Amino acid sequence: YCQQKMAVQLADPADRTNRLNSARQALERITAQFPTSAAVPAAILERANCSIDLNDTGTALNELNKFKQDPLKSTAVAPLAFIRLATLLRSQNKAAEAATLLADGRASYEAALANDASRAAWAPLLAYHHALAVKDTGKLVDAQKLFEAVSQKYTASAEAADAAWRSGQCRREDAVARLQLAIAAAQKPGAKPE
Repeated sequence: YCQQKMAVQLADPADRTNRLNSARQALERITAQFPTSAAVPAAILERANCSIDLNDTGTALNELNKFKQDPLKSTAVAPLAFIRLATLLRSQNKAAEAATLLADGRASYEAALANDASRAAWAPLLAYHHALAVKDTGKLVDAQKLFEAVSQKYTASAEAADAAWRSGQCRREDAVARLQLAIAAAQKPGAKPE
């Protein structure tokens, strides 16, 4: 499966589509033939990823939404599914839904992730994507605080530097918006200097 997925990145469009469909079918066979296997949640997540790569967002949404309920919600890969689902929602201009999803995901998973050496790197990733979703809703001050929290709490993470930059970006965008309002107010006919 992994070789197919890597080959997809290098293939021509028709071959890429064929390989992605083949990978998705292999993952479907895993879930059908071994429904109680510990690999099933990862197979469902990867099947959703294949669907996204095939521009089949409806199928991807259906697969990823399964992680919002048990038994998949309590699996090891559920935090990654939440991040992937939120990213997909943000691409469809559903940032508020993504922000709510990731707030729930953080409440459910962040503490456990931070204490799990094999998945600890997912905690800052979850928090960072939450901040991105909040930023996309237009709540720049709230997003700025979330980005600052990521850069301060997870200083050794790959997301820390980007979160610090995004925090500054939020401050700049908020200042520009306030400046534009002030300029518009000053340009109104009959506006007083104060």
